[in-house]
Amino acid sequence: MNETADMLIFGEDPDEEGGENSKPTRVLTDFIIFDIKHGNEIVPLDALDDRTIERQLEAVGNVAPMFINEEDAGQDDDVSDDVEKQRMRTTVIWDFQIYYMSEESVYIQTQFANYALKRPRASYRAAWMSFYRPHRATQLIMTFANQDTQSCSHNSVVERFEGSLVEELDKPLTQQDINEAVSMMLAILDDNRDESDYASLRSSAYVQQLRFQFSKQTGTNAPRPPVAARQHVRKRTYGTKNIDLLVLQPEYQTSTTVTPLIYKLAEGLFSEQLKLLASSRPRSNNARQEETRRRKRLLDLLRRTKYATSEPFYPRDHQLHGQYWSVMVRDGVEYKIGDLVLLPAGEYPGRKREPIPSEINDETVPVGRTIADYFWFGRIVFFDQRANTVHLRWFEHSSKTLMQEIHDPYELFYTDICNTEPVGLIVCVHETQITLLDVNIYDVSFKYNQVDGSFQVVTEEDEDLLPGPPPDSCTICSKKAAHDEENYPESIANGKGVAFRGVNYHVNDFVMLRGRAKDDLTCIVAQIAGFHFDNSARHQGLCMLSVVPLGRINDILTRYAGDEVMIKDERHFFLTSDREMFQVTTSDLIRKCRVVNYFSMSISSLEAYLDESPYHFYVQYVFPRLKVTTWNSGEKLRDGSVQPEICHICWREYTKMSKDLRDFKEQQQPLRAFDPFGGVGAFALSMQEAGCVKLTHAVEISPSAALTIKKNSPQTKVYNQCSNNVLQDAVKRVSIPGYASRPEYTALSPKHPSVGALPDPPKPGDIDCIIAGFPCQPHSTLNMFQKASDRKSHLMLNLLSWVDFLEPKFCYFENVRGFLQYNLKAVQASRYRVKDGIPVGGLKFLNRALVTMGYQVRFGTLQAAHYGVPQSRIRFFLIAARMDQLLPRFPLPLYTFPVKDSLEAKFPHGLTIKPISTEQGVAPFKYITVDDAIGDLYRFDWQNPHTRSAQPRTDPITHRDIRIVACDATKKICFPFKSTTIRYHTTPRTRFQKKARAREDKVKDLQHITRVLKENTIKRLVLIPLKSASIFADRKNLPDDLFEWVWSDPKSAVARRGFRKGLYGRLDANGWFNTTVTNVEPTAKQSWVLNPYCKRVVTVRELARSQGFPDDFQFHCIDTPNVKTMQREIGNAVPWQVGYALGRGLRDTLFEEWLEKKRESSQGTEGDS
Repeated sequence: MNETADMLIFGEDPDEEGGENSKPTRVLTDFIIFDIKHGNEIVPLDALDDRTIERQLEAVGNVAPMFINEEDAGQDDDVSDDVEKQRMRTTVIWDFQIYYMSEESVYIQTQFANYALKRPRASYRAAWMSFYRPHRATQLIMTFANQDTQSCSHNSVVERFEGSLVEELDKPLTQQDINEAVSMMLAILDDNRDESDYASLRSSAYVQQLRFQFSKQTGTNAPRPPVAARQHVRKRTYGTKNIDLLVLQPEYQTSTTVTPLIYKLAEGLFSEQLKLLASSRPRSNNARQEETRRRKRLLDLLRRTKYATSEPFYPRDHQLHGQYWSVMVRDGVEYKIGDLVLLPAGEYPGRKREPIPSEINDETVPVGRTIADYFWFGRIVFFDQRANTVHLRWFEHSSKTLMQEIHDPYELFYTDICNTEPVGLIVCVHETQITLLDVNIYDVSFKYNQVDGSFQVVTEEDEDLLPGPPPDSCTICSKKAAHDEENYPESIANGKGVAFRGVNYHVNDFVMLRGRAKDDLTCIVAQIAGFHFDNSARHQGLCMLSVVPLGRINDILTRYAGDEVMIKDERHFFLTSDREMFQVTTSDLIRKCRVVNYFSMSISSLEAYLDESPYHFYVQYVFPRLKVTTWNSGEKLRDGSVQPEICHICWREYTKMSKDLRDFKEQQQPLRAFDPFGGVGAFALSMQEAGCVKLTHAVEISPSAALTIKKNSPQTKVYNQCSNNVLQDAVKRVSIPGYASRPEYTALSPKHPSVGALPDPPKPGDIDCIIAGFPCQPHSTLNMFQKASDRKSHLMLNLLSWVDFLEPKFCYFENVRGFLQYNLKAVQASRYRVKDGIPVGGLKFLNRALVTMGYQVRFGTLQAAHYGVPQSRIRFFLIAARMDQLLPRFPLPLYTFPVKDSLEAKFPHGLTIKPISTEQGVAPFKYITVDDAIGDLYRFDWQNPHTRSAQPRTDPITHRDIRIVACDATKKICFPFKSTTIRYHTTPRTRFQKKARAREDKVKDLQHITRVLKENTIKRLVLIPLKSASIFADRKNLPDDLFEWVWSDPKSAVARRGFRKGLYGRLDANGWFNTTVTNVEPTAKQSWVLNPYCKRVVTVRELARSQGFPDDFQFHCIDTPNVKTMQREIGNAVPWQVGYALGRGLRDTLFEEWLEKKRESSQGTEGDS
């Protein structure tokens, strides 16, 4: 297709910031530049400056929109990208520009648009490189030098870049490339003396040194480079005055600032020159020298390795009892209980066995091999003299955990694996009379669980030996026996109960059972009526339970309740009078739950009871049977009713637990939380609602988001700055006596009264918990322009440096699921992705760094819909706990969700980790629908600009007219009433709505507003039918004059794919929101944004409800109200219910620790008495 004035690229927003009269900025990939005046000759871009011949250049390539905020390209990988690449030919190229102070693209300008050139076509690459290579080298050196103008020198530049393979260049940079780039840099600085961006670099000692050298050699200040370097310098401008967008652009990104420990761990893994902070920690040794030493030790070990030749000898004085010994001697080497030994690596799932070569050299032992490739590590538990075997507790070498390539060669991890091997397999070493391995050279502080990928501290229960003689002295064997015993149902309470999997079940207990039918996504809640144990030889150990199922009020509410005013509540069940039973086995048991009479407690007591556990339910009614045919057949329970019957043993236990929990809440101070990438604070504030943390400090670079945190959490110290700068200030205040902050270290919105000042930064001892959703744009698979060197990918290093500096008790991290595909040391592959490098490198590095700092770690991917969010949204989460704390668990799914996803993390070599079970028929509740979430919000239609006299529709629920609101093109927002007016469509009709409106009296502005779209967009939108999941593809509802080019032209990518689903998509009231992203447009990738009941897009408040925000949470803008800014704030947030579930899990962990200390204190008191 040819570029035209009215062309609109799929996903492009014509109203983006600059307005209709400004040129759009797009991306061109797989491009070729040619001269139409000379037979379409392929030419380099600087042919534009050839004055000896008349030229007219054009370009052809794949075109896509470029967003001012790259998250608008699609914040999540949950949304599929099913549009073909769109090939386009530009009009005549007027000019090109390069901004040299960042790693941005080359831009060309035509009559109708600006284009960022991202990647040339293979056939054009040679011509492109002849032009691009010197400019890219100059760009890199100027960016590098500007990061640290005080210490940069020519030697450091040469050391950094000579021989390095730079992204997007074919060959490593040479000394000549560097010299030419330095020459170009000096000329650019001379020709742009008025540009403030270059002032710091221009006056640096490095540049002055270069000028002196050139003057000494040539008699001039600097040689003159090609004209392109002087006439095509791009100014720092984005066509937007929105400060929230400007601060996110590359020119405003500061160097990634790290502590020495993180600097050492990151060495060689990240392309950026990291900014090292002063600290007492020592600098790292040379990584290459250390790798050489390790390889030499491995080769020496392999050369000296042999297997035993003599018979084993068991000294009589080391016999434990019977056939078991504590010491064995072979070939003059003594092996004893507790020794760490090597055995040749055997077969293991997902691993390739590496036999020891007969000849040891660099060819037979490839570079990269480790000791764990050839040997297994085991600790001796005991010897069996009769069988000539040794019982071993196995260790996992760091390289064989999920860390793989990014491992510590001197770290081993306990495992829960043991077995017996022939003593002859123990490896001996020539010329040594000592135990094979000295355990002191290995760090063994954690236990590794290959099933869930967690690293946990070694406890007393993990010790190798138990009191008593072999074979009962093995900890692992004992655990296995206890586990097998727990899985065997045992009769208790004179046959009126059963002990199973560590839980005692009694008659009248309420339990959750696995769903019985294939299509039964939720579990069954039932009451135990009796037990039957079958002790026959055929069914030895089988226990059958007779249970009475409970019904769900939600299943009958809309069909039979009639005029009964009742909230749809997933915690609400009903009893049956006929007590129809069925039988299940103990294997059907999921867990115990609790059911109470609604009328036996006050509303506040009921809410406190429900808050104690997600497995607490209540009943109000008794119906004759599960299948209800009429509401009038049910009877209400009364206060004092004997129903439901309870188990008094369990009720006393619960009463004590409930009192302990109240005491814990009163005595426990909330953990002080810090978020270095705060967004609007949703992650920490939702965890805070669970009662275990308090957000005391937050850093946020976006002024509007920082203001939103401050307004919603006035007690929080908010830093409207880059986290790199705040960390630098924090470390220097601690490490440098009398340090005063730099004058330029100020808030990014210095004039605003709420966030215009920077408080003192947190210091060690101030913070108990770091909660952070570190920047996610580069990791999202929807972000098609992710770069291997993107600095935002490196901000996790800043986050880890905060952990290193503050040493909090706990850490909670979040990112998009695409983080699991983030490869380190990757190279740019194409417009769409990065390739090669270390697979899953980002996750491996996170684990390695946290374990090195002494933190236990577990990670997983969570589906937000499983926790009561009305949205499909999968995110990566990581939990870390210091070694002196218990490691919190991930919350189990509470809500079913029809979209199946195993939520696995797959690693190379076949390793698959699945921390969260997604088994169907286990969760207690059905997913929250769109109607459950927003059905009570005020309904209004947009006015069709073509038919201003249209009559309002009548609402089928309230029977009132639905208001028609005109979208005023002179204003930025559309609203049905004044901001100070708080109006809803109905009272709360679901538990979700009730929770959202819990503090309705504190709502100052409901923000039930939309953005004003273009007139033609509104005309199209109001004609979309008011039926579920309506899509634009049928086109019969629109007149021809309202067709957009991307739908009507057969050459468009959308048309060639048969008009993708979802364009102008209407939400299904009985379905769920697709992933809430930052780009809320009817033609965006995530385009299901039309309200299910109204002729308009969803409002800010409706979008906030999709993320679970309470209605009193207000979204703020630093200047005038801006709906797109609010949408970005919402789309970037962690869903409220997910944060709350994580917070509740942390609360339960702290409560568990509190109970243990209480028991120890009680036992100590009894002992003293």
